[in-house]
Amino acid sequence: MTSWAGASTYRTIMAAVRRFPSKNRGKLAAEVRAEFRAHASTPPGPARDAQRALALDSLAKLRAYGGAAATEGEASIDLG
Repeated sequence: MTSWAGASTYRTIMAAVRRFPSKNRGKLAAEVRAEFRAHASTPPGPARDAQRALALDSLAKLRAYGGAAATEGEASIDLG
């Protein structure tokens, strides 16, 4: 993953996880860590591109939810 700056992406995602407003933050961090470790040796190609896209999409979602809480003081998510 390092050829597409995987280490930097990992650090950025973990920083967003630490700011994520959830009581399950520890579990989320463990899942992110496990996924990155499981796919660390994936060779360049379509599979790695798909993993990169998923990681960046997840980061955007974490920032959207975590950023809303940081700027507004409270976050609400409408599920319906």
